[in-house]
This record gives sequence, structure tokens and C-alpha cells, in this order.
Amino acid sequence: MPWLIALTLILGIVLGAVITYTWISLGSSAGSRDQSNVYLGKALLSVVNRNYDDAMEHLEHLLNRTTENVDAYIALSQLYRNKGWFHRCIDIRRRLLARGVITPDQRHTIMLGMVFDYQRAGLIGRAIEAMKVVIEMTEPTREDYEILAGLYEMAGHLQDAADIWKKVGHDQNYAYVRTELARRMMQNGDLEGARKYLGQTLKLHKHNPAALLLMGDIAAKSGKVSQAEKMFDRLQKIRPDLTGVIADLLEKIATETKNKQTQAFFVELLETQNHRPRVAVRYAAYLANLNRLDDAQTVIENINTAELAPETMARLVEISYRCGAVESAAKYGLETIQRFLDNKPFVCHACKELVFMLEWKCPKCGRWGTIRSRRSYPVSS
Repeated sequence: MPWLIALTLILGIVLGAVITYTWISLGSSAGSRDQSNVYLGKALLSVVNRNYDDAMEHLEHLLNRTTENVDAYIALSQLYRNKGWFHRCIDIRRRLLARGVITPDQRHTIMLGMVFDYQRAGLIGRAIEAMKVVIEMTEPTREDYEILAGLYEMAGHLQDAADIWKKVGHDQNYAYVRTELARRMMQNGDLEGARKYLGQTLKLHKHNPAALLLMGDIAAKSGKVSQAEKMFDRLQKIRPDLTGVIADLLEKIATETKNKQTQAFFVELLETQNHRPRVAVRYAAYLANLNRLDDAQTVIENINTAELAPETMARLVEISYRCGAVESAAKYGLETIQRFLDNKPFVCHACKELVFMLEWKCPKCGRWGTIRSRRSYPVSS
């Protein structure tokens, strides 16, 4: 039948067209995948060779061809971060979060990356809000809460930080943050409130050096010398390198308050601990003020200056000159200059950052209680 032949011919033409279109589409798709793999390979090779600009260019070419590769977006945002282009990173992460097809792990990674980008851009308030969203919308880990606590500390919201440290059971960090809160109370003139706050802190973490030092400071300023002595004795047992810090503190308090008990305690500390170089400098200054210049010079001659900070060395130069030891003053003066140029007396045992002064929180890695004297607690090269 003619009509049957015509129908068969039409069906054959349609079927052929479908097959041809499918074959062309598959070939095009395969070619696109091959081209994408080429860009991925080039980006990876560039990263291995530390040619990050080329790696960014290859990833950008890839994402111009296909917008489905979430890992490529994340990698590109990391490269942007290395260049300091935080706003570009944030823009990429916002676009990724708006996509419907991402896994829970990818969502957590993307949101956490946005927090760090806000932080590095100096937008701490936004970083805090973003971190709260991470905790609310994902299954938060202990590390997530620790990140939020660290952000609160950066923003100066110490009570919020303390609440989180308590929640995750990190007693040491909780104690340090509470000590900083007590320091604020003390600066505002509330010595009694700060003392009670520190007493509670020491019940939680009895070997916290920051709390012991501040509690001794408050006791000495309040005229409670016996209590100050107990605090400082406990502190010296766990951190003998802080004896010089205690001597500095007592010298200042004795000068300001004119309290005879505090002055007597200060002198006793100088006489019993003058084998420690930093204390010996204070002892020499004390003897010089009494015009016992020969005794002061004898103390100076036995000081091991290798353990002294630049500021203490400068004071030693002054005392030596007062005692008439001009040669010693000149020698110590040269040491002082060199010390100011290349020596930092404290080191963080977590990240090995060197710092000029005692800090309870490392300015680089942000950890609490890791700063130690380089001499008393040597660290390998």
C-alpha cells in the first residue's frame, strides 16, 4: 500500500534524526567533559608548581564552561583568599549556598570558609553572625564552638566567649577569659568584685598563672600582704620564670602605696630570689637607692645577662653607671642595643611565635597560656 510505504519512510527519517542528534549531543558532552578535565589538570599542575595566578585562570575558564563543579568553586575561592581578595571569596560562597544541589558536608565547608573570609577581611561582627548560622544550620562540632569563642574574644565580648568555653568544657580557656573579665573590673575600680570573680576562677582552674598573678596584685594593693604572699608563692612554684614579673609588680605597688608590709615583702623577695637575674637587677637598684653602691656592684657582677629582656638590660646599664662601674655600663649598653635589635624574651610553645612581653594569649595563634620565657623553657630550633 502506498500510504504504508510513505508512513514507514517518514518514521525512518524521524528516527534517523533523533539518533543523529543524540550522537552529536553525546559527542559534544564528552568533548566538554574532556575540556573540563584538561582545565582541572592544568589548574592542579599550576598549584603544584605554586603558580597560583595560572591556577586561578584555568579554574575560571573551567567555571565559564560548567557551573556544576562545586569543588572547583571552593578551590578558586581558596586561591582568591591567598591573594587577599576576600570579597570575591565571599561572593563565590554566597552563590554556592544559593544552589540547591550541595551535600551537607559541602555546605558546612562553604559556610565555615565564609566565616574565615569575613574574619580576614576584618569584619568580625559578620564573622560572628556567619558562625552562628553554621552552628544553627549544620551539625556543629566542638571545633565550631571554639571558633565562635575565639571570634567573641576578638570582638571583646569576653562574657560570651567564657560561656562557650564553659559549654565545651575547656576549663583552662574559660579561666583565662574570666581572668580578663576580672582585670576589666579591677580597671574600673571594683577590686572586691574582681577578687571574688578570681576566687571562683581559681576553684575551677587552681593553677592558672594569670589568675594567681592578678589575685596577688589585688591583695597587695588592698594591703593584704599575707594573702598576696600565698598567691605569689603558688605562682612561683608553677611558673618560676615569672618571679621577675612578680618583683616588677611588687616594686610598683610598694612605691605607690607606701605600705610598709608590702615594702618588707618586696625586700624579702629580692633578698631570697636574687639568684634569678631579673630579680637581681631589682635588688641592685634597691641597694643603689640605699647608697650601698659596693653591694649593688657585687650583685651586678654576678648577674647572668643572657636571661634578661632588653628593658631590664637598659635598667642594668643605668644602675652600673650609678655605681661607678663605667666599663660594665658600656658593655651592658652594647648588649642592650643588640638585645633590642634581635632578641625577644618570650616564645609561644604552640606556634613558636616570639614576643617582646608576657602575654597570656598568643597574638599569632590565639591560644591561651602558651607564652613562656625562652630561657627558662628552651624551645628547639
